[in-house]
Parts: sequence; structure tokens; C-alpha cells
Amino acid sequence: MTSLEYGNKEEDYRKSNIEFKEERKYKYKIECKSCGYSFYRQRMSRNFAKKYRCGKCGGSFNVISIEFEKKI
Repeated sequence: MTSLEYGNKEEDYRKSNIEFKEERKYKYKIECKSCGYSFYRQRMSRNFAKKYRCGKCGGSFNVISIEFEKKI
């Protein structure tokens, strides 16, 4: 990342004395092909990579599917 930081949930919760519980399961990781910025999504539209561009550099996205182990 650049010097511009986009927030850290865990650190923000620690400062506010609220217990941090990250229980969300993300299915997709989105990466910018130009600058490498990445973020996660739970749901994905069919044409996400065609419809949206990176807000930092204007590059296109690469969608990566994440697989989780199922607990029985």
C-alpha cells in the first residue's frame, strides 16, 4: 500500500475498547491489475470486472474465488 492507509478494523476496535470479532466469510478477493490494491466481497455480480474500475488508478480488476474448508 501507499502512504495513504485505508483503515484497520482491528486497530480501530482496540482504540475504542470494543471487542473485535471478524466472523464474515468472504468468497471473493478482488485485485487491481495495475496497482495491486485488493479488497474482499461476499457476493459477486456476473460482470463486476467489466463494469467497475479501480478508484485509485483506474485499472481493471482480477476476481479470485476463495474456497473455505467446510466444518462438519
